[in-house]
Amino acid sequence: MNNIYHKNPWTIISIIFIISLISIWTIHSSFNLGYKMTTKHSTLIDTTIKAKLEITQSHLWLEEFISGDNNVDKLTIIKHIEKARWYLNAMLNGGKNQKRIIVPIDLNNKGLRYQIEAVIRYLDRYYISATKSRMKNKDTEGISSEADIKYDKLYQAVMSKIDDVETILEATVSKDIQTYLLIEKLLIFAIVIINLFIFFSYKIILRSETKWLTKHFKLEDKNSELEKINVKLEQAQAMIDKYIPISETDLDGNITYINDAMSKLTGYTKDELIGKNHRILRCQTCKKETYKELWRSIIKNKFWGGELRNIDKYGKQFWVNAHIHPIYNKDKDIIGYQALRENITDKKDLEFLAAYDKLTTVYNRNKFDEVFEYEIEQYKRYKNKLSLAIFDIDNFKNINDTYGHLAGDHVLIQCADIIKNSIRESDVLARWGGEEFVILFTHTKADEAKIVAEKIRKSIEEFLFDTVENVTISCGLSEISDNDTANTFLKRADSALYQAKHSGKNKVITKV
Repeated sequence: MNNIYHKNPWTIISIIFIISLISIWTIHSSFNLGYKMTTKHSTLIDTTIKAKLEITQSHLWLEEFISGDNNVDKLTIIKHIEKARWYLNAMLNGGKNQKRIIVPIDLNNKGLRYQIEAVIRYLDRYYISATKSRMKNKDTEGISSEADIKYDKLYQAVMSKIDDVETILEATVSKDIQTYLLIEKLLIFAIVIINLFIFFSYKIILRSETKWLTKHFKLEDKNSELEKINVKLEQAQAMIDKYIPISETDLDGNITYINDAMSKLTGYTKDELIGKNHRILRCQTCKKETYKELWRSIIKNKFWGGELRNIDKYGKQFWVNAHIHPIYNKDKDIIGYQALRENITDKKDLEFLAAYDKLTTVYNRNKFDEVFEYEIEQYKRYKNKLSLAIFDIDNFKNINDTYGHLAGDHVLIQCADIIKNSIRESDVLARWGGEEFVILFTHTKADEAKIVAEKIRKSIEEFLFDTVENVTISCGLSEISDNDTANTFLKRADSALYQAKHSGKNKVITKV
């Protein structure tokens, strides 16, 4: 080996220099690869969510139109659907919207392309015509016309197919990340081997040709190359610190390290978090079972991944997709845990908007319909008792006209709070629309549900509301029977509400 160095010093030096450049290029390529692998599909997920929001917006405008809002333009409803279709077509063929380029799905991803094409076919062939038909037949008597039923089924089908597209894309992104992490580990291993070769080569040169190195090898140039490598490494570390929230804890969950991204996400400085237990970020109202499962996994030296809701320094909640794994010392003993996070707060907010009423924070009609169909299927299979109550705030229009819509909103919020505090966790509460609420009483007969309904009616009657002071409600109640469908069950409760409203209000009437 010494002879080789002695006879061919410039060749060996050139090889070391090339290897150094390869190390720099490898680090640079690793980050470019990760960026390219995840950016495309992440953009497609955002596009899917936008398409879903456009269809949801058209659905909400349609509900307002059906409710009699003359300010809603029919063309606006269709335009939202057309915009959703544009987003879906852009996912297939590419497009540009608001100065952002949407890169199309790979041609060889036939399964995903088929799913998107199916959504577009639904929009083109069925959903738009069903929407127009529903607008045309908005004055049909009864709680659900044929056009309403057809539209609702198509709306659920379209949203379900878009959800399938989003699920496939999320799985693709997750797979991309896993592939990138594997490649990154291989690249890091290669870099370590390369640099070990550089290190030992350098040592051999020093031992065998000290005089020759003094004369011919320019240490300044070597230092310059090493400085460039250090700069690249520092830049890479800076990117991680800025964009990927990372924390480390000891075996008891006490925080030993956080990076800048973690500090920005939580609102705490490093000094405020280091030394504190990770429970400082935990949501106290969240299910404890999630944290128990987390600890069961990592104590067994296993990786844990999942979604967590945390609380920042200012009491504001945020959601993360966390990946937690053990940290080992040189003897392969676990000395702590490292957690990498992805901020998914915006995604969870969109999920909330899709299932909950923004004003009252109870389920919206779309989510209720989903639960309603499920509970009816459970009844048909297991014959569990099921009762349905529809509440309507009496003279609500007069409240808005007299005190203003802001006062009306406060009434809706306070009524929802009173109802929530009067029912069980197993019961399902939703805002049906406008000033109407529905409650699905699971495992409950009509006479049992009526006791709760009367309690709610009396609580609202006796409650002193802001500005308005006194408010009453009317309620229609029904119990499911063997011959019921979702529509007949709902229609019977609605008929009972109609009777309550037209026989003096402020009462509960049951029809079975």
